[in-house]
Amino acid sequence: MALRWAFPDPAEVEARSAIEQRIDAWWSSVRAGRSRGAPPDADALAAIAPGLQVEVRRKSLIISPDGERRLLPLARRVIARAPADLELQVLEARPPELVDEAIARARQKTGLDPSAWTVQVEPQEHGLLALRWRAPRVPDGAAEAAIVSSLALLGEPTLPDWVSSVTVEPRPSMVSRLLGAGGGALAELPRQLARAQAEWLARQADQPLLVSSRAGRDANWKVVTLSPPADSDGAGQRDLERARTANVDLFKAARSGVPFASARFSRFGETFLYVKTDGFGDDGFSNTLALEEALDRALSPDQLGRAIGAGTGTRYSYVDLVVKDVPRALERMLPVLRAGRLPTRAWVLFFDDTYADEWVGVWPRTEPPPSFRASK
Repeated sequence: MALRWAFPDPAEVEARSAIEQRIDAWWSSVRAGRSRGAPPDADALAAIAPGLQVEVRRKSLIISPDGERRLLPLARRVIARAPADLELQVLEARPPELVDEAIARARQKTGLDPSAWTVQVEPQEHGLLALRWRAPRVPDGAAEAAIVSSLALLGEPTLPDWVSSVTVEPRPSMVSRLLGAGGGALAELPRQLARAQAEWLARQADQPLLVSSRAGRDANWKVVTLSPPADSDGAGQRDLERARTANVDLFKAARSGVPFASARFSRFGETFLYVKTDGFGDDGFSNTLALEEALDRALSPDQLGRAIGAGTGTRYSYVDLVVKDVPRALERMLPVLRAGRLPTRAWVLFFDDTYADEWVGVWPRTEPPPSFRASK
């Protein structure tokens, strides 16, 4: 089980401290190297934090999970320990680049020149977007060149949060281009994507979900019946059989296996998470409704969050929530969950891929949850 960095647990203090000491030593080497013009040792950082990439661009040092969004909490921890006198801006994501810079980066990495290519943004299910590149011909390495160009033009985290696929195909005929099938020039990609994002977000609530009414026309609750796999291993919500939800789009996306980002389902920076419990005790909450109502009472006074769904599975029970401030919400939720006498096998988990390695046990002695990465 990976260490938790966004929501650390006291049980992992010693293991985290050992890694943090190595991170501090790495930063010391970076600072020493600056004085003699040496680049940061990317291999040394990868040995400490596998999967993280390090790159210097102008006056910025970028420590990035390079598409592995579950590593972002660790990247943020590395960045938080950067020396104050480094004289570099330390970033967790590659910023967008100009068109000429994107083309040069693609040439450098793949040997291909995408300057004459076009690209079109196409909406997909669950708010995701596909980037369809078109070239006069499709040589070997074209797919990599398209990915490199897309990342350079859009930056992170736009690409992993919103883009489901990047493909390259032969450019259509002149007639097809005149009919609108040719896509736009490279410089148009950020504007194309921004328009597609705005169109999708316009479908989401025009006020924070955590303050939306649960009654009348704002509620829009739906009952969903599912057929869980016979070999469900307890990961995520794979054993779910019956559920109520106030947001069908979000419900489907969170259980579809596609990349999930809360940013696609809220205009207001809200985070979607859920409580998972292996049943209920005799002297506490008796069902998901009691659990849902208790959480609503705890979170609603300061508009910290509210329940937006609940369900039962072949083994586990669930309550889905939207929250404004995760640490503050957890401070309110955990005493409620304990007072309701949930079993030791009960957790707060997250839908976002960024938090795929994060979990919060209801009790200090709570064991790790069933592997839920398999449901992503």
